[in-house]
Amino acid sequence: MFAPQDGVLVLDGQISGNGDVSASLEVRGMNHAPYRLVFSARIQENRIVGTYVTPRCRYNVTLDGR
Repeated sequence: MFAPQDGVLVLDGQISGNGDVSASLEVRGMNHAPYRLVFSARIQENRIVGTYVTPRCRYNVTLDGR
């Protein structure tokens, strides 16, 4: 579910020298158990292409720099 009115979560990460992007954040779920969010991607020309993974879902992501 995408709910922008619920606020913004900032994943802490890095970009390697070869264009790999990795970021993650661990929050507490509704049952107070750890809930990990992970973004893994690669810079390709003027885009970032990768995946965003939660314990319940997996999304393909393309961020276009136009």
